[in-house]
Amino acid sequence: MNLFNLPLLGLVFFISSSHTFAQAIGNIVYQNVEDTVNTIDQDGAVLVSWAEQATAVSYQIAYRLNGGSWKSKYTSSAEYQYYTLLDGSYDFRVRWIDELDAKSAWGYAAPSLTVAAGIGLIQYSGIEDPLSNTDTDGHFAVDWNAATGVAEYKLQSRIDGGSWGRSVKTSSPSISYLGLTDGVYEYRIRYLYAAGGKSAWSAPSNTVTVTAGLGDITLSDLEDVPNRGDTDGAFSVQWPAIAGAVSYKLQTSKDTGSWGSTKNTTSNSFSYFGMPDGTYQFRVQAIDASELRSAWSNASPTLTETAAIGLLNFSGLEDTPAGIDNDGTFTVNWNVIAQASSYQLARKLNDGSWIKARFSANTHLMFTGLEPGQHTFKLRAKNSTKQKSQWGTEHYISVVPAVAVPVTTHATRQFNYDPGGHLIDDTTTNDL
Repeated sequence: MNLFNLPLLGLVFFISSSHTFAQAIGNIVYQNVEDTVNTIDQDGAVLVSWAEQATAVSYQIAYRLNGGSWKSKYTSSAEYQYYTLLDGSYDFRVRWIDELDAKSAWGYAAPSLTVAAGIGLIQYSGIEDPLSNTDTDGHFAVDWNAATGVAEYKLQSRIDGGSWGRSVKTSSPSISYLGLTDGVYEYRIRYLYAAGGKSAWSAPSNTVTVTAGLGDITLSDLEDVPNRGDTDGAFSVQWPAIAGAVSYKLQTSKDTGSWGSTKNTTSNSFSYFGMPDGTYQFRVQAIDASELRSAWSNASPTLTETAAIGLLNFSGLEDTPAGIDNDGTFTVNWNVIAQASSYQLARKLNDGSWIKARFSANTHLMFTGLEPGQHTFKLRAKNSTKQKSQWGTEHYISVVPAVAVPVTTHATRQFNYDPGGHLIDDTTTNDL
């Protein structure tokens, strides 16, 4: 970038596209420092100011913490307010920039500034063994000091030395966790300023070790326990009660698909019935009184269902193997489902909307005069506590009116004569 150097009065000028010149900024001072004698700040909020330059259009101020890399900010005024400086030793430097983008030499503040505000210092509350930082129920709070000029705090965590993730924002200098699975946890904090911008991440906290044994989901009421097999569509899912939780969300994954079919419960168990055939896994999330949610638990072992729930058969069809009916009149039948007190059959024509029949204790439903087209049917059940099962397998019937066969007739003309051979009359008849 430099084209050549010219020595003048013991200074070196650099002629370049950025028009760098030698005059450095001076009189850099710290303001709002609690201990001015020892240059120690105790709240992390420091105003750095310097001598204003007549031809300056902007200033670049940079700091480094504990001898690390320089971090810069730009400002149009001869001062810059820092709000949440983390503890440590700070060096500051400033230079000014004119309208031609020429930059002065750096001016350095002296002495270094020491911050001892406790900002970014993370502590724990609610753990069972504070001496060893061990938690045995997966429920504790992460706390830090409040700071001036901050709109929000951003807390991140990592487990077992992995990557940082699961960011949480809050306006309070504390966040509670619940339902944490076993592992070694660390946290770090960042401050988001009300005036815009953000602080650096704090140093990682001391580790806390969780040994709660949470997230182990078990299955019961299975007919084939060794193979986790169920044959009647009814079983229960349980998990350990989680300290601080007032409710739980339970989700299902069927045939390794996406998680869904969320159930809400205040108990640490849930009973299913009328489950269609397939493989199932379950996961649970805890929620406390303040609506704080835990991470999702590990997935349960896989359950295999072979109950043939929701399978339908049809009577009164003109062509049963092909699933074809000619007159729109037939009956849909199904088997009794364990624990069911009533059933609901739903039907739709082609790609239309589902039409749901009322719940009934019957195990069949007759239809008459259905329109031509493809009719789709599915079934679900309800038990005595009003819990509804999932919808069963969809079945298809095509209503195709019988085609009338045309009748062909043959005309025959007959002549009648008297004994003398004279024509009496003639007749015409139609033969099928």
